[in-house]
Amino acid sequence: MRTRLHLSTAIIGRLLVVLLCFQSGLRAAVYAPGGKSSSAETDALFLGETVLELSIEVDAQGLETLRANSSNRYNSPNRPDALATVREGTNIYQRVAIHLKGSAGSFRDVEQKPAFTLNFDEHIPKQRFHGLEKISLNNSVQDSTYMCEFLGRQIFNATSVPVPRAGHATVTFNGEPLGLYVLVEGWNKQFLKRHFPDLKGNLYEGAFRNDITAHLEAKSGADPESRSDLDAVVSAARVPDLEQRFAAMERVLDVDRFATFVALEVLLNHWDGYSLHVNNYRIFHDRRSGKLIFMPHGMDQLFGLRRREFDPQILPTMSGLVASALLETRAGRRLYLDRMAQLHTNAFNVPALTAAVDKLEKMLVPALQSDRGSLAEFNARVPVLRQRIEDRQTEIREQLAEMRTPKFDSRGEASLAGLKFKSTMRETFRRRRDRFGQQFGEANAGRMVGSWRAVVFLEGGRYRFQARVRTQIEQRAVSTEAINLRSSEGVESRRGTPANGWVVVEHDFALKDSDYVNLIYEFGAMDGVAALDKESLKLIRLDVTRGPTRTKRPAP
Repeated sequence: MRTRLHLSTAIIGRLLVVLLCFQSGLRAAVYAPGGKSSSAETDALFLGETVLELSIEVDAQGLETLRANSSNRYNSPNRPDALATVREGTNIYQRVAIHLKGSAGSFRDVEQKPAFTLNFDEHIPKQRFHGLEKISLNNSVQDSTYMCEFLGRQIFNATSVPVPRAGHATVTFNGEPLGLYVLVEGWNKQFLKRHFPDLKGNLYEGAFRNDITAHLEAKSGADPESRSDLDAVVSAARVPDLEQRFAAMERVLDVDRFATFVALEVLLNHWDGYSLHVNNYRIFHDRRSGKLIFMPHGMDQLFGLRRREFDPQILPTMSGLVASALLETRAGRRLYLDRMAQLHTNAFNVPALTAAVDKLEKMLVPALQSDRGSLAEFNARVPVLRQRIEDRQTEIREQLAEMRTPKFDSRGEASLAGLKFKSTMRETFRRRRDRFGQQFGEANAGRMVGSWRAVVFLEGGRYRFQARVRTQIEQRAVSTEAINLRSSEGVESRRGTPANGWVVVEHDFALKDSDYVNLIYEFGAMDGVAALDKESLKLIRLDVTRGPTRTKRPAP
């Protein structure tokens, strides 16, 4: 048999109604459990049927205030407001509080294409913009399709996870056309009122790379200085016993809604969100239930539209403390994977999503006609967005299909050679001795790194994950510690005696009950060549006393 090597050189059903209503142009007010519907005037902004035309005027003093904002970047709480006059058709809004917004990657100063936050009732009580007290105008510099925010927010709102909605507008600032913007309703009590009956709980802003262990700023709430609700979730997430941890988290976190939140972030490839990057999130303390609710933000880079190397596996490494803590528990992992399967079937409706893209494209092209550069980029990226949506559905479907129980023989062994281990990084290849090897080396500062994962469903018992590996730098052998096997159940592995340059690496783990398990092999060294014989990948039942097992994973 030809040796194959891995080489290295270094809730839910409402969405379809929402998207089909968008596709057909039907108007429907958005209702939220326990909350109130927004007005028809407000809803009309977020149906994907219109591009508003806004003119913003700021006097010389206000302009200097905004220029000062430019040196105070990344959503600083101390960023001062200027006063603006906003015109839209025959409507004129006076004394509107305005400041620059944005974070790393999206912030632009006032001389470029800045993003704005506008508060219409800050100085004139009850002044509303199409019924809204607060809006943001996002410059979409990281999404040249101007569609990701709209699509992502539609999908989240159609499930159990509320989020401010998005529409579109063109903006002129002090007579200078700035082009197309994404208009988003604000995070405030007006938004919360549509979704929650009690508004006294704190609404926290998750700042860039700040987890809930940091001192998150409370944007509203009856007790903004208290962090007891966040501290309770942190304590629950750090309970050592995994069964007790899940129970503790259920008491202080809306676990069911959080599983939807995490699954959608992964499904939509929201790589810059809480779960995968500890960024772009809000948390609300729902005092009626006594639990925290996570909500997404900053969804301008969905579907990996601007990234070539990142396409998350169905059960990726979680960066957020709460996401990681939940998925380390068996009950949390099963809830997440079952929710992923449900969302993939019911929420990730490719025909409806691509129809929405088609309709948005027709609506937005006229708004981009005056900016040839933006229009050219738009025309180039929209087909990529369609393809990424289709590819993501296919990819998740394939991964879900592979989450099966391996076929063990009478000796209790199951070959994993045919199982697709997915990388957390996009693989690049080079020709080497008629084989393709994954290339790191000089292209990645001399580091040889990578992690490949596959999810299987196993009945309770003791198991051994095994493979043959070898490593070398040119003609010199190096430590086989450069290649490691592990699982979601542990990290310990051991190595046998080398034979002809090859070493058997083994990782043992145990399951109390039937569960999903993430099997992982990874490379990690400063330089050299590492190889793993894919044909040697196998899973061994250490407590087998009978013939082949036929356990089936539960239906999602």
